Order: sequence, then C-alpha cells, then structure tokens
Amino acid sequence: MNANRRKLLTLVAARHGLVCHARPSAAQESTVTVKLPKKMLPDLAWSFHEPLPQTPALLLAALRSYGEDIKVEVNDAELQERFPLNALDIEYKYAERNSGGDWEDIPVTLRVRRTAPPSYLELLFETHLAAGEILKDQDHCFFEGLWLLDRQNEKGVPVYELYLGS
Repeated sequence: MNANRRKLLTLVAARHGLVCHARPSAAQESTVTVKLPKKMLPDLAWSFHEPLPQTPALLLAALRSYGEDIKVEVNDAELQERFPLNALDIEYKYAERNSGGDWEDIPVTLRVRRTAPPSYLELLFETHLAAGEILKDQDHCFFEGLWLLDRQNEKGVPVYELYLGS
C-alpha cells in the first residue's frame, strides 16, 4: 500500500472513530506504550465483610446498595473502565497472630491473568473472590482502591497495592 493511500485510510478511519493498525515490516521495530492508571477505584466504598455476590453483575447491585446505605454514590462508568493489559498483580497484607502471640503481617500476591483486559468491576470481583475470606475478619477490611507500585514481580506485569482501611 502506498503512503498516500495509507494516509487517506487513516484519516477516514479516524473520522469514524476507528483505529487503523499497520503491520511493521521486519526491518521496522514496533513498541507499544501503555499508560497504566496510577490508581483504580480510590473512591469506591466497599467492605470485605460483605458477602461476595455470585457474579460481577450481582456485585454491582451490592455496591449500589452498600453505597446507598452509607450515602456514597457508585461511579458506574469507572467500574466499567477496562484495565489496559490482560495481566496484573495485586498485593496486600493481612495480620495474623504468630506462635508467640504477636501480630505478624502476612504478604499476599494475587495474580490476575486474563485472555482480555478486565473491567475494574471484574478486578474487584476477582479480588474479593480470592481475598474475601481472609479480609472479612481483619480490622483493615475496607476497600480503598488499587495503587500502582513502582516495580514488577514479572516482566511486563504491573503490580498494584490493595489499600485497605479500618
């Protein structure tokens, strides 16, 4: 395809809200830069004391009900946003008494690996599914968002910290 035709197709595609991708030749190098959110769902009100609904759709209904009870609005648009990658790690800590009777922080890493980028609602659902049993009895059981850390456990997979409040 010649350069003029490619420019015309790109302009037409852009005008109609389409994205046009060109395959690079073997001689060209292609890099994709993904802008990761620094934080996800920092204003969402949720408690891991709450029972986990069976599906993300039922979780959304539970979030709305929980929000009504405590007079906090649920941002549906934010919950439907999609994480830009198929994989991320979510880290958190919980407290447990050791054999000496002292409280000890236990670190946990949830590995989210999907075939398609998950919505923020799906991330919350998977987090509650994996961590809810542990967190429901903790002092710090209130969801306060996911915050990007400045490191990776696996190349190309970002790490987020699950902020928990009491």
